[in-house]
Formats: sequence, C-alpha cells, structure tokens
Amino acid sequence: MKPTTESGNRIRTLAFTGMTIAALAACGGGGGSGGSGGFTGSVGDDSLTLIMFSAADGANGVEPWISDGTTDGTELLMDINGSGGSSNPEGFTRIGDRIVFTAETAADGRELWVTDGTAANTQMVKDINPGGDGVDAGQAFPVVNGYAYFRGNDPNDGGEELWRTDGTAAGTELVSDIRPGDNVASNPRNMVAFDGEVFFAASSGNGADTELWKSDGSDSGTQLMLNINSSGDSLPRHFTVANGSLYFTATNGATNNGRELWITDGTATGTQMVEDINAGTGDANIDGIVPFGQGVAFFADDGPSGIELWTSDGLGATRVGDLDAGSDDFAQDGFVPFAHDGTLYFAADDAGTDWELWTSDGSAANTDLLRELNTSGFALTTTGDDFTVLDDVLYFSAQNGSDGFELYRTDGLFGGTVQVKDIRANSQSGSPQDMVVFDGSLIFSANDGTGRELRISDGTENGTEKLKEINNSGDAGVDNIVAFE
Repeated sequence: MKPTTESGNRIRTLAFTGMTIAALAACGGGGGSGGSGGFTGSVGDDSLTLIMFSAADGANGVEPWISDGTTDGTELLMDINGSGGSSNPEGFTRIGDRIVFTAETAADGRELWVTDGTAANTQMVKDINPGGDGVDAGQAFPVVNGYAYFRGNDPNDGGEELWRTDGTAAGTELVSDIRPGDNVASNPRNMVAFDGEVFFAASSGNGADTELWKSDGSDSGTQLMLNINSSGDSLPRHFTVANGSLYFTATNGATNNGRELWITDGTATGTQMVEDINAGTGDANIDGIVPFGQGVAFFADDGPSGIELWTSDGLGATRVGDLDAGSDDFAQDGFVPFAHDGTLYFAADDAGTDWELWTSDGSAANTDLLRELNTSGFALTTTGDDFTVLDDVLYFSAQNGSDGFELYRTDGLFGGTVQVKDIRANSQSGSPQDMVVFDGSLIFSANDGTGRELRISDGTENGTEKLKEINNSGDAGVDNIVAFE
C-alpha cells in the first residue's frame, strides 16, 4: 500500500509532471552495510538520477534500495537496522544534492536520514528524540527554499512542532514552538509549499483550535493566518496549488457551514469559502482536488445529487452534471480524478455500469464512459495517484472479469484502452502499483505469484518484465518507489 498523509492524500507525486517528488520513510539511527555493485546512476549533484524504494531481500529486513533502471544497477543501499530488522524507509525527498527520508532502528527509533545515493554517505541526520521517535511516518516533506519541512518530536519542546532540514545536522532545526509548554504540542500537519512559504494546519491553544497557519522558515514568520472557525476546529486539509492559488477544505462553524471548498492567495483577506456546495450545516465531502483548467476539479456531494464531479475557478463551483441521476453517488469517497492534457480520467459508476474508466473535459456533454473493461463487475478501484503518463499514454491498474487487477494503458480512445500484460495468470491479480517514469520506461511493483518485485515496462507485453528478483525465497514487498531525474 502507498503511504498516506493524515488527511488521506497520497504522498507520491508523479515524475512526468516535473513537480517535487515525495514519498516517506520510517526513521532510525544506527549503521549497517550497503551495496556498491553495478549501479551507474548519477549521484552527488543536482543532476542526481536514480530510483529509490523499500524492499526486503530475505537476508535483510525492509531497507532502502536504489536502481538505475537496470538489473545489475538495482541494489541494497544500506542495511540500516541490521540483524534482520527492518528500517522501513519512506518519504524519499530530494533537497539539492541530497535525498532525505525517514527510517527506524531499534536503538534510535524513527528519525531523519540522508543519502547521496551511496552507502558511504547514507547516515542519520540528527537524533531529534534520543531513545524515541523524532519523526512520524505518513507525512509529506514539502520543500521551500532548500529546506524540507516536517513535524518533528523533541520532548524538550513539548512534543510535535514545526521543523525543517537541509539534510545536515546543523541545518535541522525547530522552526517554531507554536504551542509552548510541557506535554502540549501544536501537531502541525497537511503541509504544502505555496508562494515561497509552507502552509499547514496546527493548534496554538490560544483561542484557536486546529486552524490555517503559514511559515517563512523563521520563528517570527510562523503565524496563524486565519482563525476560520472561531467556535472550534476548521481542520484545513486537501491543500492543492492551482493557477496561482491554494485550494483546501475547511469547516466554518461560526456561520454553520460544514466542510466546504476554500481558497487563499496567502493572505488573511484573500482567504474565503468558494461556495457552500452542501447548503447549510451539511458537509460537501470534498475529495480528490486536482489542478484543472483555470482552477480545480474534484468530487463533492451537494446533498440531493450524491457524490458527483465538480469544477471551480475560485470564484464559484459548478457541478459538471448529475451523472448518476438522483442521490446515487457517481464517485466514491477517496476517489481522485487525474488530469492530463485537458482531460480528466477517473473511476466512476452510473446506473448501467460499476466502477469503470471515465473521461471529462469539464462539461456534462463531454463526460463519458471511455470503455467498459469488466462487463460482470467493477473494473477499477483506482485513484488519481494510481495513474501515470509515459509518452502521452496513461497507465493504470484494472480488472476485466477473467483476469485479476493487471497493467492497462489508454491513449484516451476506446480502441487504445487495453491490457498491457497479464502479469499473474489464472484470474489472480498482479496488482501493479507505485508506478513512476524513469529514463523513458515505466517502473512499478507487481506480484506474479512469487512475491512483489520491481518491474519495468515499455508499454508492450513483451517489454514488460521483472527488473530484478530481489528476494529469491519470498516476497520482496517492493514499495515507496520514487524516481529522481
């Protein structure tokens, strides 16, 4: 399974978008051995190119691995936890010539680590919480001006507060003790980089519950941006940067609104609710906000229509249509659309089909079932983070009723929406996941019946194969794949 943030958003962003790529890791301190075999990727500068992921080879636990996209160049980076234990690395995030991540050891707990892609230069950055966990798993690391921001846990500062790191011990520091005092903490979360600052949800305890905050990286520049709900928590989440604005969801109890769509330009006066989609106190159950057109697209529930596809330009919100008529849900909680080249791709169902692949240009007239892949049941349980583009072709996981969940591709046309390969035969699922693009190929993990291993594809059946048998005696459990190019 891919890691998720506290708000349920997937952490990984896709290589082809040119956006910062982040995944996560479990922290630790300690040392171990690493490989130096056939890896030929570039390390040590801003052109660092490699794939990082977590896996277990049978001799070691779940540890960080690297690959240059070749069999010989796929190797264990370091056995961080040692003695067969697992460091469970995740959160791989590039800062200049370094990659930071979290990992854990029995001695030091979950802490921040750094690497340049070599075992010799893979080490714990700082033991933030000696003897305990200094960093949580499941959080993203937004990068602003050469620093990755995160929620660190130093008991001397009362608990979980806003930290940042440049990948060095000296540059890993508490930004602000937002909620000072013993045994209390602001618990900053749902962080996102926007307009040269980091925005997040936190609680100061000074008349404001969990509200919208921002920081420029200094103590004085870390401040409550707006107390949206003066009578409780607004709990801002689903942060999405689009068209020069930051969209998110929040609850405004003061005016009896449920969770609705909000927008900000980074100032208190420029922060407002876009529209009360589910009028009154009801929640719009907004999910899957993605940049699209002049604003965003998302799924929401206005009450009478159920969960449907919506768009917004920041001035208001428009339901694309009541695509599954009446109060029936057209989409499902947790589903996320994927935008590519002016078209939305998403899993949905209507009165005639179960969860199938649909497309939309944002209008009801051009929102259509692309192809019914499974005539006897649902074809997709896919969210937007499970789609990946290579050479203008979209790759995803689906089932057709006779095979399990396997690798599919589409060029946006009925005839071009086909299975790439039945990786695990006999109606069982290969379950491809963690798809990324690296050096002109699709990299992902799948299980052919011998365990989840690293795979590579050029988009053809013959060109889809296991990159390396990492665990010859069991399941390698390949996960948290991130590509740096």
